[in-house]
Amino acid sequence: MTSALGPFAFFGGAGLAFAGYLMLGRVHWMTPAVRASIVTLIFLALMIAVGRVAVRSYRRAMSAFRLPMELAPLVDVNVICWEDQAQRLELLRPADDDDGAFEPEVFRAWFARRRSFASRMLDKRERVWVRLKTGVLLLLCHPVFLVFAFIFIGAPPQLGVLALALLAPVFWSFIHPTYLRVAPGRVDIVRFGLFGVRARVEPYDLRAVPVRLDLRRRELLLGGWDPSHMSADDGPEEQPDDEWRRMVGDGPGFRDPQGRLGSPTQLRRQVIILLWCTMRPSLLEETVFRAATSTATPGPLPDDALLD
Repeated sequence: MTSALGPFAFFGGAGLAFAGYLMLGRVHWMTPAVRASIVTLIFLALMIAVGRVAVRSYRRAMSAFRLPMELAPLVDVNVICWEDQAQRLELLRPADDDDGAFEPEVFRAWFARRRSFASRMLDKRERVWVRLKTGVLLLLCHPVFLVFAFIFIGAPPQLGVLALALLAPVFWSFIHPTYLRVAPGRVDIVRFGLFGVRARVEPYDLRAVPVRLDLRRRELLLGGWDPSHMSADDGPEEQPDDEWRRMVGDGPGFRDPQGRLGSPTQLRRQVIILLWCTMRPSLLEETVFRAATSTATPGPLPDDALLD
């Protein structure tokens, strides 16, 4: 799939380079040779970066054939990763005589958790909402193209509107900050009110539920996914309809393999914590792995602040 995207990246980059060459024409002191040199250097740098990512993705995909593909239901912590990630995490595994204790770590996050597509599609109202959002997105495609056209023609106000729309999540994260607090055996989502006035903590015990640390998607999945994880007090199992099976099995849910594992009851209770929505995703992944494999007893943590 990566090789198939190569032509699209090349011709798309060439089109953007040509548009950039035209935009630099507004700078009157730049000669055509200077403009062409700047655009060419940027284009080559982007193609080299894309090529490195493509090569790394290919090597990772080939290395996956040497890794076990089956999850172990009886193991408390399952890690889904590439071979180079497995080698890096192996160095963090505590020794037999070490409980893996460490001081709590705090990470700023733009978004903390999500629901899987399979879980959302169990609600018929959610299906209607997804179709409505898809229709609205299609209707917005036309004005978006107009905005880009105005930018290339020369209308600065449209560029400001587009910049504000792209920066809206960043502004919201500063007004309503969210943090991930990681300690031995637990991960907490700490949300603050407007401008950080009031804290609300969502604690998650990594030893109370099965854990799947999916490093390929940079997500932490908490909750049962195998029939052996069901308890006796779960009640009658929910039976999904044919539309749900079609949307999850062959539709967009097919691209979320870990999020669609489990029965409908398990999917509703599943918690997916995002590990990529931070400035330090690699360090967060390592800290969560240490928290999941640690047997140490964490100290008391405050409910109205990040740390004591």
